Amino acid sequence: MASDTQIAAVLAARLEVCRDHADRTDDVGPLEMLLVRAGDELAPNHELLFLIECVAEEKRSVSRSPRESARVWKRLEERAAIHLPPGHSTFMRIRSFHGRYSRLRGEPGDMDRGIAFYEEELERRISFKGENAYATSMARGNLGYALLCRGRLEDLLRARDLLTHEAEARATGYGPDTEFAGTARGNLGRTLLRLYETAEPPDPDLLVQALEIAEGLKSIRGRRYGRDYYMTLSAHLLCGHALMLMGRKEDAVREARYVQVFESTRGIRVERAWLLELSRRLELEQPVDPPPHDSD
Repeated sequence: MASDTQIAAVLAARLEVCRDHADRTDDVGPLEMLLVRAGDELAPNHELLFLIECVAEEKRSVSRSPRESARVWKRLEERAAIHLPPGHSTFMRIRSFHGRYSRLRGEPGDMDRGIAFYEEELERRISFKGENAYATSMARGNLGYALLCRGRLEDLLRARDLLTHEAEARATGYGPDTEFAGTARGNLGRTLLRLYETAEPPDPDLLVQALEIAEGLKSIRGRRYGRDYYMTLSAHLLCGHALMLMGRKEDAVREARYVQVFESTRGIRVERAWLLELSRRLELEQPVDPPPHDSD
């Protein structure tokens, strides 16, 4: 009979397979079946059970309203707080998702409360994990992205500093071609574009830097994950946005249409609000709603 350690090892390996499948197809079915299996084979307070549920809820939250997701994450955080120590990586991750979806509910003050939460969470992770830990790096990146979303000039300046730090630190610590480093670079590129559009006078060097980031991400993600990977398409949106602001409309249109094709014909998940805004500003026909994704 398999030991608890052996059972957990098998389930953890299966989790990575199911997570990768969900990332590529948006199909959470295997994750949900794994969660049921883990509930049957693990103790109800097992840390791996909370991790599997966290990953499953992360994927489910993509198709739920932020308000509903915030409620789900709040309940999960309350349960996890009973069984996991405050410095546990899974508990920190659950707290972070609760903070994210609470920030996105759209109620008055949610954005400001979300940024205050990320400030607090960054300090907690530095205390528990150290200045350069992976969990701390995640919190610093989350804070930078939240500041980008609020979008005040002082927010964007601070986001640029935080995300520049993260892009460099992640490239050094985890490898320049990893998606962990790529996420920080992509958010830095978006911050540079927002700064160009917000600051007076606009600095054209920001566009050059953003375009360099976008071209690099297109190459890395296309090579590693494929042309139709949703993060590859995000790099094309970043590239198109930079080209548009540079006045290179024809090149920008080509990038936007490239993303439109994959979204409308293949149902690839992209940041739709960004695609719609870019299409509007380029005077392109608005993309139609993508078909549901077919899962095997």
